[in-house]
Amino acid sequence: MASFDIKRSSSFCHIDFLEVARTSKTTTTRLVFLHGFSQQPQVWMATALQLCDKYPARADLVFLPGHEGLDHMATNREVFLFALAKFIGDAHVIAYSMGARLVLWSLSLAPRIAEPSSLTLLSGHSGLQSTHDRPKRYSQDLSLALRLMEMDRDSYRSFLIEWNKNPIFGERVLTERDLDLRTRAHPLGVGSALAEYSTALQPNTLSAFRELDCPKHLFVGSKDEKYKIIANQMIKADPRAKVEVVQDSSHDVLASAPRVILSHLDRLLHEV
Repeated sequence: MASFDIKRSSSFCHIDFLEVARTSKTTTTRLVFLHGFSQQPQVWMATALQLCDKYPARADLVFLPGHEGLDHMATNREVFLFALAKFIGDAHVIAYSMGARLVLWSLSLAPRIAEPSSLTLLSGHSGLQSTHDRPKRYSQDLSLALRLMEMDRDSYRSFLIEWNKNPIFGERVLTERDLDLRTRAHPLGVGSALAEYSTALQPNTLSAFRELDCPKHLFVGSKDEKYKIIANQMIKADPRAKVEVVQDSSHDVLASAPRVILSHLDRLLHEV
């Protein structure tokens, strides 16, 4: 594999990201990757390196708010989401779980800003359909957020181990490498992000999703019953979008089927 320049940047207002580009190679395509709750951008590194090695592309791996490793509260949602809408304009956007939510949320707030070149969402939530569900969901998110903000580093590490045993993740056991990476974030920031960007506060983004003219691809695990329903709602809102159910996968389809996602992105960039 060729050599790469990998640097951390916050040159774009309110967006902190890792910039990955092949050394001494002109780039004509930009990829933007967003991770999920409690993850780090490096979860996308192997995928980004393989794509940038094969295509004249640059990849920006975004830190979600509150996940930058600082003991600060997460960026105000309106500030971040408007900045994100600008940041992803004209880029191929690939986003997982919370990252996918924030992409849809940002596009619903700023629909007239240049839209992405394509949108690939893994286990993405388009927003609660019923307003009656919002108070209960916000109460749950806020309760967990407050717990997180009071944790020290050791408690946060223990939380991550238990969190990923949740059935939605297929009771996944995190490796030491996974834990070392995830604990680079500060529990105060992660907790504040959960409160500030709760699904209960996210609007229904189906109309914004439908209005996007770019290619849209949805991936969902075959064992993820909740998100299969959400994916079907999104396809119903816009039949032009494509959905792939990843066999033998739960919520984290990237962890369980990275080659499926890489193959999709390979085909996508090959057609550019």
